[in-house]
Amino acid sequence: MLNADVKKIFLNTDVSVNNGAVRADVDLDPWVFGLGVGYRF
Repeated sequence: MLNADVKKIFLNTDVSVNNGAVRADVDLDPWVFGLGVGYRF
């Protein structure tokens, strides 16, 4: 057996450090690739 998987993940977060002294809007949009191989008997 062969299995392939491709996913796009959308992450959006707001970051606050030192009680709001430093603020940032962070967007992470990674692609995730997977491949599987199986044997059945």
